[in-house]
Amino acid sequence: MEFAWKDATVVLFLSTIHNGQNYIAKLRKRPSTVSTGYRQTAKVFGDKARKELDIPDFIEKYNLFMCGVDVADQLRSYYNTERTHRKTWKPLFFPIRYSSWQLLPAVHLQDSG
Repeated sequence: MEFAWKDATVVLFLSTIHNGQNYIAKLRKRPSTVSTGYRQTAKVFGDKARKELDIPDFIEKYNLFMCGVDVADQLRSYYNTERTHRKTWKPLFFPIRYSSWQLLPAVHLQDSG
């Protein structure tokens, strides 16, 4: 599913596991007065610095695990496998292989715990 979420600006999401109908109540901070979306959010927050708002569950998951995506992108950037290949399976194989090597320690720790 494709989602659009407007917080301070519009953010687009693509998910295969979320349907966009579940919400979680989270304590949110009001943006500063110089941020781009202050006028829209000032109506919601009023004079309060923090307010409990319902946010979609996919936004909550993104906020919790966004560091993991950044680390995976950083580790992937160290090695260049984007070479020209005559065999069409190779460009598909190498990213899967690197991802599996990155997941191996987490799976091993989970199984041994």
